[in-house]
Amino acid sequence: MTGVQTCALPISDEVLATYRGLFATGVAPLLLVGVVVGAGLVIFALRPLRSTVGVMRHIVRTGDWAARVETPRGEGEMRDLAEAFNAVLERQHRLVESLRQSLDSVAHDLRTPLTRLQASAESGLGRTERASAAHEALTDCLEEAQRVKATLDTLLDVAEAEAGAIRLRLEPLRAAELLAEVAELYEIAAEEKHARIEVLGTEPGEFIGDRVRLRRALANLVDNALKYLGEGQRIALSVEVADREIALCVEDDGLGIAAGDLPRIWDRLFRSDRSRSAPGMGLGLSLVKAIVEAHGGRVIAESTLGRGSKFSLCLPRFSASPAP
Repeated sequence: MTGVQTCALPISDEVLATYRGLFATGVAPLLLVGVVVGAGLVIFALRPLRSTVGVMRHIVRTGDWAARVETPRGEGEMRDLAEAFNAVLERQHRLVESLRQSLDSVAHDLRTPLTRLQASAESGLGRTERASAAHEALTDCLEEAQRVKATLDTLLDVAEAEAGAIRLRLEPLRAAELLAEVAELYEIAAEEKHARIEVLGTEPGEFIGDRVRLRRALANLVDNALKYLGEGQRIALSVEVADREIALCVEDDGLGIAAGDLPRIWDRLFRSDRSRSAPGMGLGLSLVKAIVEAHGGRVIAESTLGRGSKFSLCLPRFSASPAP
């Protein structure tokens, strides 16, 4: 039987050198140009998507519904996407503005008679004797009018924040300074209950936020904690800083919250059985949650019945990106 034998021809060094030279001078540059051009085309093609994402993040962080996506030139799917997205934003903007105007109208229509009622009660108090039944009745009317007005203001604030209609005045803040302001505000109230308020740590924790609204959210938490604080107990305010998030924490040694009530404490007008005897409207925590979420943050509540509670307002550190 005759077998077929093959032999491999050796490739000379000159041929290898020739191929290497061709690759280095011809193929490699072409591959490099192809990669660069391809990457540039991808970046250019995805530019409208990046712009859309940037506008969405800006709206979520600032509540500025007037922001719009830049429409690409020419025809194509990206232009259609940008136009459709801007149309949705325009409709949502009109809805938010309509809601804001409605809230303003409702607030005006309800506040006006309440203000007149307060003025009438105050005027009547000056004309009646302190020991008379009329004086006592007018005092009750004045207190109830103030309570109803406070409830109305808080409900409108919560509704505005949850609807995305809240206007935030964002500025650079230092968490330690913000906590110190709140602690100073409630220092006398704590001393009257023979309790104490402490600000733990000195780390400034710089971030972007609305000073007035965040101070109100923290004040609501401290005020709520003081209601259920016993003699000699304390409220601790602290800052926890991460790379992209900062937590403003309010911790107390009070009564604590039952495990069954914990998921419901953020609901409007919810009051647990243990808290019904204390003054309040059941709106403070709802407002806290609405303010934090308007900043693009989240709220965390931890509590053990009989041992106290800890509330953390987790906020993005860089929430004031400029409009695209």
